[in-house]
Amino acid sequence: MSDLPPPRSMPDTVGLNPFTASPVLPRILRRLLDGDAARWAAEHCAGIGELVAGPLDELAATADQHGPRLRPYDKRGARIDEIEFHPAWDGVVDVAYRRFGIAAMSHREGVLGWPGRAPEVAKQALFFLLAHADRNVVTGLTMTDVLARVLRLYAPELAERYLPRLTATDGTAWQAAMFLTEKAGGSDVGVNEVEARPDSDGTWRLHGDKWFCSNCQADLILTLARPRGAGPGTDGLALFLVRRTLDDGSRNAYVINRLKDKLGTRGLASGEVTFTGAAAELVGGPGVGFRQMTEMLNQTRVANAVVAAALVHRAYLEAREHATGRAAFGRRLSDHPLMREVLAELTLAAETSTRLAFYAAGLLQRSDAGDPVAGVLLRTLTPLIKYHTARQAQWACHEAMEVRGGNGYIEDWPNARMVRDAHLLSIWEGSGNIMLLDFARALRRTGSGPALVEALTEPSAAVSGPLGAAVREKAEAWARELALWEALPPDEAQLALRGLAERCLHVLAAGLLAVDADEDLRGGDARLAVLARRHGRTWAAEPEPPDLALLTAFPGLVSGAAVDASALEAEALHG
Repeated sequence: MSDLPPPRSMPDTVGLNPFTASPVLPRILRRLLDGDAARWAAEHCAGIGELVAGPLDELAATADQHGPRLRPYDKRGARIDEIEFHPAWDGVVDVAYRRFGIAAMSHREGVLGWPGRAPEVAKQALFFLLAHADRNVVTGLTMTDVLARVLRLYAPELAERYLPRLTATDGTAWQAAMFLTEKAGGSDVGVNEVEARPDSDGTWRLHGDKWFCSNCQADLILTLARPRGAGPGTDGLALFLVRRTLDDGSRNAYVINRLKDKLGTRGLASGEVTFTGAAAELVGGPGVGFRQMTEMLNQTRVANAVVAAALVHRAYLEAREHATGRAAFGRRLSDHPLMREVLAELTLAAETSTRLAFYAAGLLQRSDAGDPVAGVLLRTLTPLIKYHTARQAQWACHEAMEVRGGNGYIEDWPNARMVRDAHLLSIWEGSGNIMLLDFARALRRTGSGPALVEALTEPSAAVSGPLGAAVREKAEAWARELALWEALPPDEAQLALRGLAERCLHVLAAGLLAVDADEDLRGGDARLAVLARRHGRTWAAEPEPPDLALLTAFPGLVSGAAVDASALEAEALHG
């Protein structure tokens, strides 16, 4: 590492453009977009990257430190429920919604000069770079983008009315939110209790509490409610659109009770809301409303994965800059073998997480273009990629904080905020277990197993030598594991699910790495080949059978009570 600059006492990433600082995203753009689109996207990615390297990161940090404030009443005691933001929040909003039009570019033509609607991958690339600095505004940005998509797909009359405001790139732009969670159920929305009652004029009125409402100052809200008389479960839920203000300028009938005091994403207004007869417009009735909402979850989970991958990439850059720029014990930190091992793992995580997140974005792009196989894979793999990248973000942000040491624990530096924000990503849009169950549900309902096996094999099909052979061998092993899993009884299948899912992602990431590594090796560059080999070392050749003792012995295991040995198979005790 003799070509490194002289050590600095406290290195940071200020001035480091995350788009040009590592090769992974530029390469993804070239691989997933055609020439003109790739060049156009790269130009604007470099532009937003320059902002992230300087003023945008500072604005995002300031907005996070000075979070929103709920002003429930005006000076005369009238209920107004206004949320006040620090000017730094407005600065990030200006970049995201107006300067780059990220919420609009998939739904209107001509944003940033592109002669049509922007490709999904290009939009997600801008989103990825913005998320290096901000995890607050990006939440509302995602929901605004997704609401526009839902209206275009399912409610053309509502789309005609509201898309001009949702896709505006000036001061008239509206933001959106989704209010799903209720006290009765978090991930289990089938037990939701908010009721929709028809009014005499045909308007629907919503009554009840929503428990976790992020971006709750939004102009348009998409929410689930149960029409009076509808049946139980998710089939009885309908999808509604709620405006913050009505045509006459009055506030709609709902109350923001308080803002949440959260561990992370402190700049985002997340509140508790009570509908008190709020006027609502029907998007999809019972039997279809929830299915329309799940369409939206595909995209929000892709966005969640992209944000998680951005945090992994930012953690890698922070650790890299610190370790290569600081000396300890007479050597540069990055000259110590143990530190090189940590940096190699962070580099690998950044490469694989980014590739997996954009693989999901590519599936969304292909599905929207009418590719039915991509649609099935999107439904099956998106929850899995969301699960994996969120866990990677937690690990990577922790490692980067440790690399920086004491300064990493201090709020003047970005690491503490990154650690806090990373923990949200494994909960938002469904916790890890929910994602695994959703993956299993998609496998069974869509019959996507054969398409998934082919998808795991396809990237390395043209890769020669040990790299390609290793991936194909793992894909074949996973296909055998899938066949065995599909024959298991329900409880045993659930115990085996985590391993099945994680090995699936391992093979997919290995294939994506192998394609680029093989291409580079032909030009004499072994960087990705070394990373691919390291990635392969984490593979377990044969999965362990489900530990059925966990089911039988569970009450005693967690309570400390005795476990009856005679109730267990001898193998469970003696191997």
